[in-house]
Amino acid sequence: MDRLAAEWRATEAAVAELEAEIPYPLSQVVADIERALKRRSFHDRIAEKLAEDPA
Repeated sequence: MDRLAAEWRATEAAVAELEAEIPYPLSQVVADIERALKRRSFHDRIAEKLAEDPA
């Protein structure tokens, strides 16, 4: 358990460090992506691009 707790603290610290370097929180990115994928799935987006690919 101690190792898992240490890894969780390190993960949280790394996320906080990363968020300090970008102009928006990562949680907002996740929420924005969720909304976009509800409008149109990733599968549908890929299928559309494949349909447009002449090769």
